[in-house]
Amino acid sequence: MVVNALAVVVADNLDNGNSVSLGEFGTMRLTAGSSGADTQEAFHCRMMRRPRVVFTPGKLFKNAMEDVKYEWLAVRVIEEPEECNEPHAI
Repeated sequence: MVVNALAVVVADNLDNGNSVSLGEFGTMRLTAGSSGADTQEAFHCRMMRRPRVVFTPGKLFKNAMEDVKYEWLAVRVIEEPEECNEPHAI
């Protein structure tokens, strides 16, 4: 319930044009843009892009990302059977 309530509060604040700081977790803000036009008369609302939420990680995430390590993962390819008309269990 807490996470659902947080989502509602964040969405309301973003909708009102506010940035939302979640402490060490990070900050969320809305961005919007459009393709350009040479004059105001040439601009049309269809040129607007959909708004996006930008998340900027806080100290908590930045510290966690410093410890990220990468490893090679062996990949095994499983070939599909040619054709099977019988149902099979999963």
